[in-house]
Amino acid sequence: MMPAIVAMFIAACGAAGQIGTAQPKPEPTVELSAARVFTDAREAARSAPIAERLTVTVKQPEHTPLSAALVLRIAPGKQRDGADTLVSIDAGDLRIHARGGTKDEPGELIAVSVSNPTAYYRTALDGPPTAAAISAALLPLPLPTLAVYFAVEGQALAEPTPLTGNIAWSAVSLPINDLRPPITLTGTIDGKPGASILFEYQQDRLRLRSFSSPLVRGRDARVLQVTAAWIEPGDPKSWLIDVSGRTRVESIAALGTRVEPPSPPPAPTPEPEKKPADEPVAEPPKVETPSTAAPPPKRGPEP
Repeated sequence: MMPAIVAMFIAACGAAGQIGTAQPKPEPTVELSAARVFTDAREAARSAPIAERLTVTVKQPEHTPLSAALVLRIAPGKQRDGADTLVSIDAGDLRIHARGGTKDEPGELIAVSVSNPTAYYRTALDGPPTAAAISAALLPLPLPTLAVYFAVEGQALAEPTPLTGNIAWSAVSLPINDLRPPITLTGTIDGKPGASILFEYQQDRLRLRSFSSPLVRGRDARVLQVTAAWIEPGDPKSWLIDVSGRTRVESIAALGTRVEPPSPPPAPTPEPEKKPADEPVAEPPKVETPSTAAPPPKRGPEP
């Protein structure tokens, strides 16, 4: 007969094998719409000032990728529509400060070049400093976080940058047991896949970490990639740009040209001091004095 201990061992192994082959239950998930994800990120961005260092890369077939670094800072205002939002952008030598406004009380956008301390560019803003408004005033800038900040509440953001086309985002499934999972949305452009955007939590704030999408301009298959590293925003008052000593120019392109300050007007020649006119001296009246000499004798008739 088989020893009892051996029989028990074989039975245990068989049970372990059955347990090992059992299929685990799928983890429960919840589905979030793309509109809900963008709205949550929008509200998180508006809750307090934020700043991020962006690495913008354009990848193109058979060419070396081109990269640039940007710094974006956003400070929310008091108005719900974000009209009084402050935006600061560092793009190489270019420094930009934008303050939104209204038609009755316009804001302004100021741009300077660090390498040219003689000029500054200024234009009025009669609305919020959106990515579209700043790009229209200067040049197209890929700032997806700024686009998320001004996204329409309750809608998915179709154009995260001025360089990318209309993106149709899909819903995403997230595990229920993970309270702060990274969220990756995928999207299509004209029915073709290729767009993605990643959000991660910074404490309780859902923030953009990366974005990727084909470019809508150009004939080749170029791809735009933007990655964000979160940094401290600092005091929004320190974002202001001092233009004292600079001359205003009429275009952003003119910031590269050195401007000589206008010559001061010549100092007026001082007029000679006017002295009071001398009064004419009155001549003393002529007084006739009697003559002391005896008058000549009268001559009588000649004989």
